[in-house]
Amino acid sequence: MSETLNGQDQQMDIFVELGMGDASEADKSVIIQSLQELLQERIMLRLNEILTEDQKSALSKFSEENKENQLSILKFIMDMVPNYEDMSKEEALKIREELIEEYNASKK
Repeated sequence: MSETLNGQDQQMDIFVELGMGDASEADKSVIIQSLQELLQERIMLRLNEILTEDQKSALSKFSEENKENQLSILKFIMDMVPNYEDMSKEEALKIREELIEEYNASKK
């Protein structure tokens, strides 16, 4: 479930927009990992809001049985939630906008 924040090119753009274009690749990698974890958390919160109790139970069981196969879990979710990809993009965009807003506010 390692959804990226709107693709590789835009990942690099976010660093420029946040004044971090010169950050080391190691630092960027840590930040990207943190953002991906945040994105995953937000997606799980959204799923929790829209899934029925039976769907949540099925997802929990499937995830436990397939915990070593993240792609299989992602496919299971995508089959259960047809608009999963759109939802993921929406959440990624929200995170991006929040980061840029916070950065711009800190410059004032």
